[in-house]
Amino acid sequence: MTALAAISPPALNLPSLIDRAASMLASAKTAAEVLEAREAAGLAYDMAKRIARLKNAKAAHDELVAAAHRAQADALEIEAAAKRRLADEYDAAQERGEIAGHGGGRNFKVGDSNVEANLAAPNRVGDDNAIITAADLGLRRDQIHDARLIRNAEAVAEHFEEAFRTLRRLPPVKAQGFSNAWPDFVRSAKEIAAMEPEPMRVWPSPSAITRLEQTFDWVLWIDEPERRLIWSRAARVPWKQITFELGVDRSTAWRRWQLALTKIAARLNAH
Repeated sequence: MTALAAISPPALNLPSLIDRAASMLASAKTAAEVLEAREAAGLAYDMAKRIARLKNAKAAHDELVAAAHRAQADALEIEAAAKRRLADEYDAAQERGEIAGHGGGRNFKVGDSNVEANLAAPNRVGDDNAIITAADLGLRRDQIHDARLIRNAEAVAEHFEEAFRTLRRLPPVKAQGFSNAWPDFVRSAKEIAAMEPEPMRVWPSPSAITRLEQTFDWVLWIDEPERRLIWSRAARVPWKQITFELGVDRSTAWRRWQLALTKIAARLNAH
């Protein structure tokens, strides 16, 4: 049996191997050439099996990566929820006088000039009347500040959700220049009972419209892509659609959303 002809590098792909084996079999005139065609077909078959295994492995890898990204995004949301809870609990403890506050002149200063305590509240521990501070709880000031920003960002997100609902409840825009001078028909109770029921439309209140107008000022503080992202989430657009439009994974999209909300929250706190 003659040796197989060498295959050039450009031909090392599955379609060319199959075409080569088919042409060798079609032109075979001797048993040796038939065996050559069989060897070529076997080579193409082995390559097809390897490619199939690689594709299956890649599909499994893509599924694992996607699952990891989803788990990462879920972990980020859980971490943000924990930070919001921390900010609420810390501020509530400060209001109760259980933890020393920072800044302001309403209470007597104790020890550090930046630490204040309400002497009328039960915020002392031990015999030496030590004041409970963030350091005693194992917290840094930047951690508390970050937790408050996350909490405020959540409030901003809820504000945008309310604004979107208000937008949907506004009356439709009518074309100008057309009017109807006919009075409304006064229908009897029997006619009203025979009519098809229509959903009751509740118009937004003046205060809701005022809060909607506030969001129009807020979006000027962020970039255009961040505006679209915030309004998409306010409209409850699924993360899957958002990540497809942005071309990023869910955790990255969530971080961008949180960053945009934090920018607005920080600007509001500065006012």
